[in-house]
Amino acid sequence: NSPLLYSLCAIDGAISNGWQISDALNKQAFSLAQLSSIQINLNVISATPFLALKNSASAYSNLAGQISSLLSILQLQRQFLFFIAQSAFSLFLPAGLLLRMFFATRKLGGAIMAGAIGFFLIYPLAYSAFSYDKEQLSFSFKEAETDLSSLGAALALLPIIDWGKPGEISTLVQNLSGNELASKTSLPYKSVGAFIGVLELHSYAYPLAALLLAFASIWELSILLGSEFRLDLLEIA
Repeated sequence: NSPLLYSLCAIDGAISNGWQISDALNKQAFSLAQLSSIQINLNVISATPFLALKNSASAYSNLAGQISSLLSILQLQRQFLFFIAQSAFSLFLPAGLLLRMFFATRKLGGAIMAGAIGFFLIYPLAYSAFSYDKEQLSFSFKEAETDLSSLGAALALLPIIDWGKPGEISTLVQNLSGNELASKTSLPYKSVGAFIGVLELHSYAYPLAALLLAFASIWELSILLGSEFRLDLLEIA
């Protein structure tokens, strides 16, 4: 139950939710792109009834790309925390203590020791404090998932029609025509945008704030650990 493990759990939860929303966005973008390319030819008349959905498919694909970029940053943070967990106290702290023993490298050793303590304790503790409210991520994830599922249900007929039969394509167009598809297509924008905002907090805001606190602590600790310790504080007259 250390702050470092709690931070890893928070990041893993954000990554898991992010991949699910990104996958759903990509699936809906593919379905919408298919619909936007449907063309009906009636004698000399040619119509593309769902051409406007091409913009929605592109927007969904872009949203999925934004989430993928944020997930890459979260994965980088995850690997950084693993590196700190494995090396801070087992490698850097002993090295800093060794350098601290010599006068010429005393301040360097103190800085290394302060860095090990700051990144192992202060950084994950600060990140855990900022990301403590899990309901924020969970609520935005559930809303985005619900809206995308509603759109997926509206497009459920798409994969099972026989594209070689014009009659089935006409039936599909009639079933999907109207304002219902347009409203369901635009519905996820708000919830997915809110979810991306929460992911950005976990990817940018919380780590940067935690880094600032960690660097401030490291600065103060390096001054303390790099200073000369005097053992003759009490002198017997």
